[in-house]
Amino acid sequence: MIRVTVTPVGSRSRPALILDARQRQSLVALRALGRAGNEVFVAETAGLTPAFVSRWCSGRAVLPEVGDGAGALVDRVIELCESVGSPIIISSHDGTIEALRSRRSQVERVGSLALASEDALAVAVDKQVTLAVAQRLGINVPRTRAVTDMSMGPDAIDDMGLPVVVKPVISWMKHGLGGWRSGPTVARSADAGLAQIRRLIAGGGAALVQPWLPGSRDAIGIFLADDVVWAAFGVRSHRMSPMIGGSSIVRETIPLPADIGPMAEALVRELSLEGYAEVEFRRDGDGRPFLMEINPRLNAGVEVAVRAGVNVPLLLYHWAAGEPLRSALEYRSGQRMRWLLGDLQWLAGALSDPGHPDAPRRMAAVGTFFGDFARPAGYDYWDRRDIRPALLEAARVARMIPARLGGHLRRQGSLHKVSKRA
Repeated sequence: MIRVTVTPVGSRSRPALILDARQRQSLVALRALGRAGNEVFVAETAGLTPAFVSRWCSGRAVLPEVGDGAGALVDRVIELCESVGSPIIISSHDGTIEALRSRRSQVERVGSLALASEDALAVAVDKQVTLAVAQRLGINVPRTRAVTDMSMGPDAIDDMGLPVVVKPVISWMKHGLGGWRSGPTVARSADAGLAQIRRLIAGGGAALVQPWLPGSRDAIGIFLADDVVWAAFGVRSHRMSPMIGGSSIVRETIPLPADIGPMAEALVRELSLEGYAEVEFRRDGDGRPFLMEINPRLNAGVEVAVRAGVNVPLLLYHWAAGEPLRSALEYRSGQRMRWLLGDLQWLAGALSDPGHPDAPRRMAAVGTFFGDFARPAGYDYWDRRDIRPALLEAARVARMIPARLGGHLRRQGSLHKVSKRA
């Protein structure tokens, strides 16, 4: 039985149910909708998460882990929808979205999913199909080899050259009744590349092998509905955790790029991908953009857009509720956001693995980490009108710092001993 704690806020609009509450973008959505006067319920598979202690949290529930099986999670979501009364459902985790899609008709009898159509999602979540559509539209895509059998792996790696990027065709890997999420990795040796390919194939999926690109990571956030683009903005990710293909750590709004802005719009229009989507690109050494993937959901970098003037969660809510939308095509460039825990993880990775293609030299990494405290930026979780989530997250970060640094020092000590013996 789900236990829901309710705090009425007097809203006459339909309530919102935000799943995956531990995700940073879920807290952003909670605050955005709560400030707009909506009643917002949140749910997560863990009992202690920053969104649960937000002043705008009208109710909270703990749900089963999606990795243990989609059925139990969807059953609880349906029960929760019936309890709160036909909510707008917002999810931002690949596994949860796949679970909801598996029983979409049942879920939509008790609530409204803020998701694109099934036909559009089927293409957007499949990187291989997405790249094929983009290529047909004349959008730059990286050289790519699909590997479905280990015998194909060595040739694919030789063809791309090292370092090589290995990524799943679909991020959520189904396994039995549940599944697990996989992301891209960069391999500096053929053995490392083959090991990652083997992991993906053994997990029931397939691998895409691509060359590593050294340029900036730029994305277009875009909102399409009724054949109208209601919002479009550019974001540059300066650091990510993990370093390649991970969640954005330090990101900044940039003027809408003249090259990738039209590419992103053409792609979402071709797919009829309504709602919000993030279209990711990475540039090569000459600055040419290449499509990486589409994320048809709220992403971790959405708060920088909200602070720059584009209220993506509110657009998503109004769209799913069938309410009128307001254009949000103007925004402030130069708005920066920083995720402190992620930056600590990035620093630990840069110190322990300085040979990573996306890692700077150790002293440069330390200088970058501490130097960014002097740059004006917002910090994930921090909101002076809602400080309890930040306090809870700060306590978690404080507990993790000794473990992170201790692990790094132990690794360095082990390497030093090996070096002396050699």
